[in-house]
Amino acid sequence: MKSYGLTNIGLRRRKNEDAICFKDSKIGIFNNIYIVADGVGGKTAGEVASSLAVKLFCKYAKEKDLYTSNAYKGYKDTYKYIIDRMNEQIYQKSSRDEKYFGMCTTFLVVTIYEKKLYAANIGDSRLYILGKDKIEKITEDHNAIKAGLRSNIITKALGDKERIEFDYYEKDLTKDESLLLCSDGLTRMVSDEKILETFNGTENKINRKANELIKLANAAGGVDNISVILVE
Repeated sequence: MKSYGLTNIGLRRRKNEDAICFKDSKIGIFNNIYIVADGVGGKTAGEVASSLAVKLFCKYAKEKDLYTSNAYKGYKDTYKYIIDRMNEQIYQKSSRDEKYFGMCTTFLVVTIYEKKLYAANIGDSRLYILGKDKIEKITEDHNAIKAGLRSNIITKALGDKERIEFDYYEKDLTKDESLLLCSDGLTRMVSDEKILETFNGTENKINRKANELIKLANAAGGVDNISVILVE
């Protein structure tokens, strides 16, 4: 298992509200962990919400109580146990402190175990499976476009409400498949077809591939922060 991640401010934003985490080694009960969190644009302190989400997930994943808790019955239940606590912390912080009022973030987390991915998603950051001749979007976007409106406004975000539900995914992987986790700063600028073409057409080094995807998004306008994690 080998991963590489980058986050970039883009060309139009004054600050980077994305946060990422990519660890190929064990963290708590997870053999590896990959996270993209995108502080919701237009909300207060989006960069605080996204960075806090990453920190809280890693903190709760390491807690010994998780091993003995009745909540630990599999990855879905584990994600729920952790995400519920994360959401409570972020929601309370945004409710009690005026300077953080309304802050929230997308949240995409993936772990891989025995050639199978396990993912949880809130918002419109995306998970793709990449192969030689295919790109498959695994996650569904939680935004107004998905709801049939002509807008990319987020309809679900971590910390936005007192209670949160997430989408859960499990999928088998082959040895020739790779993963891409990204914020919408990439997918709003670059088509799926161009992402696949760039991934397969770039020198066979994972860091080069990630850098090329960032460059593509900025070349297309770079209207938002851009985050990319590749896992091979």
